Amino acid sequence: MKHTIELSIEDINQIVVSDLKDAFNWHLDDEESKHELMNAIEVLLSYYMTPSDYSAWFVSRGRE
Repeated sequence: MKHTIELSIEDINQIVVSDLKDAFNWHLDDEESKHELMNAIEVLLSYYMTPSDYSAWFVSRGRE
């Protein structure tokens, strides 16, 4: 059985942001891979979040 669910762009963005934040906290064994992944996720989050939300997250993200 096929179901169609319609979501607004804002809802889709919120789902993407939530998933990217979870991925940011993945624990990878290879430090270089982890660093590259974190940098890429930061870029993606900057596109999907409002500037004020991104700034608040950036400060609290726990990365040095």
